[in-house]
Amino acid sequence: MEVPGFENTLESARQALIPVIKKILNALAIHFKLKDEEFFLSKHKHLDNPAIKTRDVFRAYHFYSIKPANGTVGDYMRLAEHSARGTLVFIYPDQISGQESQDKVTKEWIPVELVENSVRVFPGLMLENLTDG
Repeated sequence: MEVPGFENTLESARQALIPVIKKILNALAIHFKLKDEEFFLSKHKHLDNPAIKTRDVFRAYHFYSIKPANGTVGDYMRLAEHSARGTLVFIYPDQISGQESQDKVTKEWIPVELVENSVRVFPGLMLENLTDG
């Protein structure tokens, strides 16, 4: 089922994020002390080209609320441990977080605090590949 106007809204959101993505990619190059501060940007050269609609660069997922019969969430799992395949992952959380991030050293799962009106940015597998971990 197609939602009227959804594609245009999604494209508007993607266009609004492009300057943010560029700044983050540039900041990462500086952080990693790369000689070429446009290294990560060069790997995303189609960001500014609306004719190339790669969904490897921008995807939208929506996870509906879990409403169990007894009214409690309990031990329900919406999505198992995974890594996103993109370079950067932007998450716009709802009122119920439930998200965790794994400490790469201790392997401990740490709850991600819910901050009102925030956007979370996580590294994806492509960033891990580009930086050798």
